[in-house]
Amino acid sequence: MTFEIKKLDESYKGEELDFFYNSEFYYDIQKSYHEDSINFRFVKKHFSTPIEKRFKTILMEDHYDNPILYGVIYKEKVVAYLEMVYEKWNNRMRITNILVEHDFRNKGIGKLLMEKAYEVSKNHGARAIVVETQSCNFPAINFYKVLEFKIVGFDLQAYSNEDVDRLEVRVELGKSIK
Repeated sequence: MTFEIKKLDESYKGEELDFFYNSEFYYDIQKSYHEDSINFRFVKKHFSTPIEKRFKTILMEDHYDNPILYGVIYKEKVVAYLEMVYEKWNNRMRITNILVEHDFRNKGIGKLLMEKAYEVSKNHGARAIVVETQSCNFPAINFYKVLEFKIVGFDLQAYSNEDVDRLEVRVELGKSIK
């Protein structure tokens, strides 16, 4: 299969993408408070039954300043998307969306998109690149770990007040640009 990565224009603004993933594992966020420390641990655990998560997102949303959008083209059809926003205030590039259509997963497209993200970030002079996922999206976390991303933060209440109980904590992963 031959794939072409192409910068996409404003005509994609507002296009809705359907995300979904399956996961057998999650990272349980364990907290402990002590007089002289506060500790958080991410412990890999098995779901009792594998989960499937589905949600929608919109490309190039109005609240993003100057989003950068790429697509992977196969036979004149976009089969994967990479959307990024340069965060001037802290000199980081944020991946706001990365999606590979189900039939094209595990073919190296995600890695190609992440290489493009790194290249674009470096060309912008960004000091780092960051991406967000959920603690229950084990395949994504594992993918980013293979690409040498590290956990740089997390939010225990990003999606709801019950994120920890729902096993769906926002996890930020980042990689320095060299």
